[in-house]
Amino acid sequence: MTAGVVTIQVGSRDLSMGKEPIGPYKLHEKALLSGMLLLIALALLGPARAAGDGFRLVLVSNETATRTGAACLDGSLPGFYYRPGVGALAHKWRVHLRGGGWCFSAADCLARSKTELGTSTVWPARIEDTTNSPFGLMTNESTVNPVMANWSTVFVPYCDGTSYTSKRASPLLVSGQSLWFRGRQNLDALFVTLQGLGLNQADTVILTGTSAGGLATYLHADHVRAYVPQAAQYYAVPDAGLFLNHTNMAGRYAYGEQFQNAYGPNLWDSAGGIPEACLAAHPTDGYKCLIAATAVQYSRTRPFVVNSMADTYQIGAILGLGCDPSRSGSCSTTQLRALQAYRQDMIDTATAIKQYTSGWFLTSCLQHEETCTDRDWAGIDVAGTPMQTAFYHLLSGQSSYLTDGPYPSNPTCAPPGTRHGSC
Repeated sequence: MTAGVVTIQVGSRDLSMGKEPIGPYKLHEKALLSGMLLLIALALLGPARAAGDGFRLVLVSNETATRTGAACLDGSLPGFYYRPGVGALAHKWRVHLRGGGWCFSAADCLARSKTELGTSTVWPARIEDTTNSPFGLMTNESTVNPVMANWSTVFVPYCDGTSYTSKRASPLLVSGQSLWFRGRQNLDALFVTLQGLGLNQADTVILTGTSAGGLATYLHADHVRAYVPQAAQYYAVPDAGLFLNHTNMAGRYAYGEQFQNAYGPNLWDSAGGIPEACLAAHPTDGYKCLIAATAVQYSRTRPFVVNSMADTYQIGAILGLGCDPSRSGSCSTTQLRALQAYRQDMIDTATAIKQYTSGWFLTSCLQHEETCTDRDWAGIDVAGTPMQTAFYHLLSGQSSYLTDGPYPSNPTCAPPGTRHGSC
């Protein structure tokens, strides 16, 4: 066993076990913004913690992996970084699914299997030694995140390349190496293991994810809910996961085509790893259930949507804009119009699924992922409401639907070149 790495074996658990919840939060905007009450909260929380303080790598056990069928692309054990909560706050949980894109071909998945996005064999024992960023929404720094700093916190590295949708029975042999497409089984193994660490006694659980992990949050929020006590307060907060099936500059729906090609039994075999209700509604075109705006319509969990309408990944990989809007003169009039048309498509998409959500925070910041750093989490605001405050409104039972103006109208966005973390 690698020094500092803990492997936990967990037997079957009663998914309905758990304590009665403490009850809904009674947070009010004036209290959140009051310096006096903030100081009181910080005093009660105790000393500030460093962002990575106390996290340790936990791999699922061989027994759990065998029972669930879990495996990273290369066949290694999936796992997560875990920091237990403090006192009564240990019954409140944040679980974050890291992003990292997808692999859409056998060759692409083979290359991925040799990186931290496809094998756990290269994951360090300490999260501080990785490229992951447990900051922003996930930070344990009480001066930045006074409400959740001492909650039980889980950061899940990503090693299946399919947003946890693949469910292929047999490995795929590529250039003499077996590739395991077991995303859905990984999710099961992870949450069975987390139950053994106390998730089955949680009174509050927040499932978050960014990018491909944000898409996974849309797709699997209901599935994860089954591992959480029925009486617990449960929230889903996908960041940068509302990928649009929008035409590129050449007029093709290239993003959707990639999922269509990878979805079937020749690669991911994802029919068994997407929401059943969505698949029932799309029996011949199930790949459409890999699009967040489609999948969320069949989810009982109402996500709080965080996304930029000028998401740099989307305007590059999906729209194929071909210029840098932050550089004066870089974009033609046609390209700038395409950028604004993409924004309008996201507004129209969000509006169409509004009844299936619990709120949204749509910015015009030129960046991909917005909850990964302290600066973005506490600093970006829309219509005078910071992202952090909008999220606290969610915890208090309030719905906030906040839509930014067009790029570059928001002065609270970070300047070009700012690092936004990797989570």
